[in-house]
Amino acid sequence: MPLLSLLFSLSLSATDSLPIYERIDSYHPINHAYLGASQDWYSPEGHLLRWMLTSPTGDTIMTEHFFYDEQGRRVRAFVSAGNNGRPERIIYSYSADGRSQTIRNIDDGYRDSRSEVTLDERGREVIRHTYRQEDTPDQIRTATWDSLDRQVTVSIQRPRYDTEADEVTYRYDAVDESGRWIQRAQLSKGSVDRIEVRTLVDEAVPQITPQASPFAPGRISTSLHETSPSFTEDGRAMVFARYDDDWTKKQGFIAYLTADGWQEELLEDIGEIYNLAIAPDGQSIFYSIRPEEGPPQLLRLHRRDGAWTWVENLTNRYRISGTYPCLCEDGNLLFYDAEGPDGAGIYSAESAGIGFEPAEPVYIPDEAAPFDVFSTDGRRLLVTRCFDDDCSSDERNGVWSVVRLPNGQVEEELVAGLPYAWGAQIVEELGLFIYTDGEDILAVPLEAVRF
Repeated sequence: MPLLSLLFSLSLSATDSLPIYERIDSYHPINHAYLGASQDWYSPEGHLLRWMLTSPTGDTIMTEHFFYDEQGRRVRAFVSAGNNGRPERIIYSYSADGRSQTIRNIDDGYRDSRSEVTLDERGREVIRHTYRQEDTPDQIRTATWDSLDRQVTVSIQRPRYDTEADEVTYRYDAVDESGRWIQRAQLSKGSVDRIEVRTLVDEAVPQITPQASPFAPGRISTSLHETSPSFTEDGRAMVFARYDDDWTKKQGFIAYLTADGWQEELLEDIGEIYNLAIAPDGQSIFYSIRPEEGPPQLLRLHRRDGAWTWVENLTNRYRISGTYPCLCEDGNLLFYDAEGPDGAGIYSAESAGIGFEPAEPVYIPDEAAPFDVFSTDGRRLLVTRCFDDDCSSDERNGVWSVVRLPNGQVEEELVAGLPYAWGAQIVEELGLFIYTDGEDILAVPLEAVRF
């Protein structure tokens, strides 16, 4: 994570209410891949106790612990790299009026390594001179703030090298019900460098799931409604459904990752759909429709000579019917059948050449029929289950992980921390856990989802 994005992550602005925990997750502006996070833990009095920087896979890059005197002033800290790095000592001292702060790194290895910090009347850091030795600063860092106590710009100058200053600008795109920002864009020279999504927790909770981010805002996630996300194995193509006011009239789209980001196009040949999924190799699309009469139908759209041209009705040809299709990497087709011979649940049609064998039951629990299945190997399934009439009050509602064991039994558990959602899937190439709430396609870091 670039240094500029970390400059002022160690304290909240003066007007923010005090949380117990703050997390800022970063996403790439082009492909929306996860880039890592900075995390803060606070005391009830608002003192920052610990800061941690983590990689996209959740590994610790750097950790800092802070200590305070009886007046509530920060007086020392210990910073270490990785999980087992040797901690370095940092000492803080202040001017009589409290507007100037000196930060000394005792174990830096340079003589008189220090930073001289100027604070404004609100206690916000506005300028920092960092010295390695002698009296010429290695860096001069400045920040400006808006009327809501949010950073507007952060700039770094390097006097020793006489180079042009690096400067980023923050654009705030979303706030929570308390008016605190939850999403912003970091821009350099007018272009977005990263998207940052902020999670704030005001009380101690055993497990914290990060604030969800709309996937590829402005491209995939728009002012309309998007559902049914499905990605190829390499994470460079996806399909999804989009609708305006009537959720029964969805249109299918395919999007490809380009140098300029995700570029979507309408799948004109398939008309209105119920839901859809793309094959892992990107060469076919499975989708379901719900005729006015008769059961739902499953269809396959084939790609030939670079175009989507041939529609095959799997229900008519192979006698498999249902919705929420998912093709595994071995070619077997999973889907939900509300009228299945063994009850409502997940069925599998085994691959047979270019076609499929008759469907067999895979996961048919006694209550809360599972639907919208995702799996890469047919062994571990992600499904959605609803245990009450409105899918809102039962604590068991949500995304479930189901592992099929060799003895025919299953291990099943509710995926912690997620809202009631469907379309849940793992996109390893982007480091994301993707799902939909029926109106938007959302992403959270894969490393933060516990199952």
